[in-house]
Amino acid sequence: MQLEQKDIAILQESENRLRQLSPERLRVAADFLAYLQEREENQVTEELLNIPQKRLRITPSSKGSGFSDTSINHDRILAQSLEVDS
Repeated sequence: MQLEQKDIAILQESENRLRQLSPERLRVAADFLAYLQEREENQVTEELLNIPQKRLRITPSSKGSGFSDTSINHDRILAQSLEVDS
């Protein structure tokens, strides 16, 4: 993550404030930061889960549109089609 100059200034200010806290308050601040981080991660997860899912729809082809035994004779049919293309 690339930090911008203003972000670096905020980090430095936060660090200065944290250094002035008592150990008890420092623990509270650390817990609060962990809470904020978890909320942000959960928000991202929630956004990903809310992306609409698209289903794959396979429609049958019309009768006689191709080889009916292609899945059985795949290699032979592929070789024949490559010979025609050459």
